[in-house]
Amino acid sequence: MCAVKEAGGLTIAQDPATAEHPVMPNAAIDAGLVDEVLNAEYIGRRLAELGVRKKLSKEAR
Repeated sequence: MCAVKEAGGLTIAQDPATAEHPVMPNAAIDAGLVDEVLNAEYIGRRLAELGVRKKLSKEAR
């Protein structure tokens, strides 16, 4: 996640309350490396939204 943040990327972690192994998302969140915390059911949708936004941004150039 550090490399993603250093490159200017957006990071998403699963909400620890909904994770089977909450230690992993908690570690990233506690380290301050997470931009968005979402329930697992919403992560795919959010990634799709970001992909559409990026595509539209490229087309506008």
